[in-house]
Amino acid sequence: RFPDNTGIPESGNGVPDILDEIKYELDWMLKMQETNSASPRFGALYSGCFVVTGINGTSDGIGNPAADNRPYFYANYSTAATASGAAAFAIGARLFSAYTGAYPGYAATLQTAADRAWAFLTANPNNIQYNHTNFDNANANQDDNAEKRLRFLAAAELYRATGNATYRTYCDNNYN
Repeated sequence: RFPDNTGIPESGNGVPDILDEIKYELDWMLKMQETNSASPRFGALYSGCFVVTGINGTSDGIGNPAADNRPYFYANYSTAATASGAAAFAIGARLFSAYTGAYPGYAATLQTAADRAWAFLTANPNNIQYNHTNFDNANANQDDNAEKRLRFLAAAELYRATGNATYRTYCDNNYN
């Protein structure tokens, strides 16, 4: 349904260009996940990042992140961001599994990230929000009901990607 010839740098690689674009965003999300296994936040996703104006560095003036070398800072983690990430990683793992020739190991990387995010959510059953005061970025915090819906979405997508009964059980126990 989607061509591989829209004129982006990845066109012609055997992967629909829309997935190449999605990969760009998933790569950013992977950078937002805590990967230090010694950290109590292991598997959590940070809620965003921001730049502090007036710090050394340059921007190309048009918002091109590839040309922006200013330092960025992470906003703290939240369970809403982690649940959103778990769902996105699971969907990505499922979709990219058909394109291992162009992106070897990528589907497995995404599945590992999804599993790590879910493990964090399982270990932290309550809605964790971060203090958004003085941040000039989108507020990723969600109220308890919205955060629960994101957890459900993550479990449903993880079940669809893996068939693991753990995720199905979570959905069965929390669908209402």
